[in-house]
Amino acid sequence: GNHSVYVTDSSNNRVMKWMENATAGTMIAHGIVTDKHPILLTQPRGVIVDHVGNIYISMAGNNQITRWSPGATEGVPVVGKKQSGSGPTQLNDPYDLSFDEQGNLYVLDSGNSRLQKFVIDHKTTGMEIDDTVDVDESIVVNLNPTRLQRLCEHFRKRKLIWTIVLIILIVAIIVNPIVIVTMKKKKGEKTSTTQITTVEIITATAVHITTATKITTEKTAAVAAATIITTGKSAQITTTEEIVQTATTATEELIPLVIINEDTKWKQSATTVAGGNKRGDGLNQLKQPLGIYVDEDSESIYIADTDNNRIVRWKFGAKNGTIVAGGNGQGDNIDQLRSPTDIVLNKEKTSLIICDSYNKRVIRWSLQNSQSKEILISDISCWGLAIHNNGDLYISDYKKHQIRRLQQGDKEATIVVGYHGQGNQLNQLNEPKYIFVDKDHSVYVADFKNNRVMKWMRNAFEGTLVAPGKASDESHNSLMKPIGVIVDHVGNIYVSNDYAFQIKRWSPGAKEGVPVVGEKQIGSDGPTELSHPYDLSFDRQGNLYVLSYGTNRLQKFVIDRD
Repeated sequence: GNHSVYVTDSSNNRVMKWMENATAGTMIAHGIVTDKHPILLTQPRGVIVDHVGNIYISMAGNNQITRWSPGATEGVPVVGKKQSGSGPTQLNDPYDLSFDEQGNLYVLDSGNSRLQKFVIDHKTTGMEIDDTVDVDESIVVNLNPTRLQRLCEHFRKRKLIWTIVLIILIVAIIVNPIVIVTMKKKKGEKTSTTQITTVEIITATAVHITTATKITTEKTAAVAAATIITTGKSAQITTTEEIVQTATTATEELIPLVIINEDTKWKQSATTVAGGNKRGDGLNQLKQPLGIYVDEDSESIYIADTDNNRIVRWKFGAKNGTIVAGGNGQGDNIDQLRSPTDIVLNKEKTSLIICDSYNKRVIRWSLQNSQSKEILISDISCWGLAIHNNGDLYISDYKKHQIRRLQQGDKEATIVVGYHGQGNQLNQLNEPKYIFVDKDHSVYVADFKNNRVMKWMRNAFEGTLVAPGKASDESHNSLMKPIGVIVDHVGNIYVSNDYAFQIKRWSPGAKEGVPVVGEKQIGSDGPTELSHPYDLSFDRQGNLYVLSYGTNRLQKFVIDRD
């Protein structure tokens, strides 16, 4: 009855209490921790208060609800487990909270799309809620009528949209053959439209199916090729059945459609696909480039041409690049860049997202309208970028030693890796460089000064060491100063090092990496040589791209199918 307001001050990692008519708030739960106090308050979301002033909080990246007693310096978990899950005692990304009159606790379990009810344990307390309250396992309950109505309306709208899309696709499937046959009849042609599908079966270790992205139509036949990779012998199958083809797109970080595993090899002589004409600012030159993004849909490669303060697009097979961002001199104006280190395309592939490192910002630069530019994140010493296929953007901050995530529609990025500052513990990073994100939102980090590659599962409080540093004095394949990292289908990690001149593959559980391309000694302009390799990428055919910073060129190592 005193009108005090409790606020989850998310970006400041605290909960504030504002008394009625107060000119300043009181901090009642905060994120200041030590090694002895592991219950970290980070980006609080939901807050409720019981009769005696205990505060109950849900947090981003934490799958438990914690109780903060008055004056406490840390929270105590009351429901949920450390690891996310869908069991009756587990939560996944909880948001809003509420009590009912009986003291039962309701938690909106966002990641599991449900509302959980944790029943009060009367063995440990009376009807009043205080700091001894305990709860039993949860049960799924219905939302209140107002929220349920909104949720139902939301799904009705989505169902209507998908129904319309499905009808359009069905009509297109039915009408397309009829139109083709009708057109041919009008032209008096006696030949019928036949579509031939060639299926090639190649030996591999897992099953993966891809469809061709381009179909050539001629007067009498439409020919399409599909590749099925499975265990078996080569064979060809011909059919006259008409098939509707759809183009496929790559998932996050362009994982290749060809299955890559620990037995995959690449031809050791690479082809230079960009630069290679000495260091310079000409359109056929690069100047200490750092980051790349391969986009097969537009048959282009985007390069962060760092010392030229520009982003350059090289079409496949082109001898010169085209400036698509920057190139207006070094500066901090909205149309200028200052030592960009990485580049990706947004989910719709209509805009570049640039890590404008020395300007300490991440900027969106439209490919459709050169005047459309927007600063997405300020005050960030970004180095590497990765984008999930749902549009979530991940950014490494090498000075704050953390990885942040910017979800579509959000105004601020959330810390997802590295809550505990600079260090070499499993919950710390030391100057992270390039990153890779898989379909499960696991983040792979080239932890530069810790001489290791770390994997952080979604919502984890610490990482897992997946490529360790120097194993022994006799080890020649140890990991020193990793920079670039990509991951294949079966979890093998491919790493570039600033002080090594080969790209190495680290299989799960391996203590040493195995070289896959490059020479032991620093190279110059030879087709098998690399000099200070930085960013890496696969294309859909499994070819490996390596940006050779020291020789100002991008090398393509073709997959060896022999």
